[in-house]
Amino acid sequence: MILYHSKFFGHGVNMKKYIACFDISDDKSRAAVAKTLLNHGRRVQHSVFEVAFTGVQAKLRLEELMEELHSWLDEDDDLRFYHLCENCCQKSVRASGDQIAQFSDVLIT
Repeated sequence: MILYHSKFFGHGVNMKKYIACFDISDDKSRAAVAKTLLNHGRRVQHSVFEVAFTGVQAKLRLEELMEELHSWLDEDDDLRFYHLCENCCQKSVRASGDQIAQFSDVLIT
């Protein structure tokens, strides 16, 4: 696990952000997927997570995560990752008016 902090890396860290959401029928599988996603971001709803990867290996790390999580899925389960470009993050808000997917202070990958 690597800890990135804006104090040392600034806000210019090459970060790829995603919304991960799932519909998983088995309780054990759902818990395992949620626990794994928590290692890469934060839960924003019961089955929705904001996750982020930094550096030049971000795409590879996402692919590795998807491969790991796929082993928990049954045929009828669904797990999706939606990429959030920086422009999309700045334009996306919660009903409260707060922006989403803000990983400016600390990122654990």
